[in-house]
Amino acid sequence: MEVQELMLLNFMEQTSDPREQKRAIAVRMRLKNYSRDQVAELLNVGPDYVTKWTSIFKQEGVVGLTMGYQGSNGYLSKAERTEVIEWLTRQEQWSLDDLIQHLKTGYQVVYQSKQSYYELLKQAKLSWKKVQSDNPKKDPAQVAAKRTELTTYFAQHRPKILSGQRIILFVDECHLLWKNICGYGWGAIGQPLTTPISNGKQKQTYYGALNLMTGQTLLKALPKGDTEATLKFLDFLRANFPDHQLTLIWDGATYHRSDPLRDYLDTLNHALSPDQWPITCIQLAPYAPEQNPIETVWGYAKSQLRRAYHSLPSFTKVKHLFVETIKNNLFLFQDLLDYQKLVHLI
Repeated sequence: MEVQELMLLNFMEQTSDPREQKRAIAVRMRLKNYSRDQVAELLNVGPDYVTKWTSIFKQEGVVGLTMGYQGSNGYLSKAERTEVIEWLTRQEQWSLDDLIQHLKTGYQVVYQSKQSYYELLKQAKLSWKKVQSDNPKKDPAQVAAKRTELTTYFAQHRPKILSGQRIILFVDECHLLWKNICGYGWGAIGQPLTTPISNGKQKQTYYGALNLMTGQTLLKALPKGDTEATLKFLDFLRANFPDHQLTLIWDGATYHRSDPLRDYLDTLNHALSPDQWPITCIQLAPYAPEQNPIETVWGYAKSQLRRAYHSLPSFTKVKHLFVETIKNNLFLFQDLLDYQKLVHLI
């Protein structure tokens, strides 16, 4: 994947400002050889908008896409950078979240790109033990179109959503594998991280549903992710919301659109108009997991497991900490708040 595209993907993942998101989408579509007029039409902007931000990106990089950018000044002074690197070397455990929080609270610094944090970790002679990947099949135009679709849907059902009659749930499955959960982290270069694992093949699948308006996550352990488990989870959700209409927003996994699942929904919604269906399912754009804020829930819970890997002697302890972390938190992260704004500000 091109370096410029990777920069844009990192920027789009980090920013919570929809205006910055639109700028990045416009530039990325141009890099993928969409014509200026095609991009303008898909994003509902003028052709000059596309030209402007593409030009700025080529001159300034992703930082030029940020709101109110005044020039490429460094965020940390030389002395401050030295302090941060010394702080990193004193830590016994490392995580990107800890570094982000340290810079934010101690120096009022928030970088737009993860690369800036990675550079600090590299200067402290730390390296990441696992390569992260992005799916090149993701289409920014489809992602933008899906957001427009959800905006329209929320507008149509706003009174019921705000009254609590219709519950919007972001649904996904999380698969815990013992050796993967506790096998990665920041560590000194040349020195492997180790932890005793009796059976690395132990695994557990969890289905989760993140409530758009409350930030609460319902969790159910099931043997694996398939049609049978998905149907059980739908019954579980109906039991938890017996007098509500449910809208499930999820990805396009085959078992989310299998024939038995369609039959289940047809039987449940039979003879009712769409606005009266007990369960409505909306599929997100393909290859774009960042569209689903429950991914942030999974990431947060797994980060807690990684931080505590040295005190988790068994997979039973891993599962307990994972469940308790999710049960005892309201996940009002920025990506969920952005969706809430689509409801409140329409």
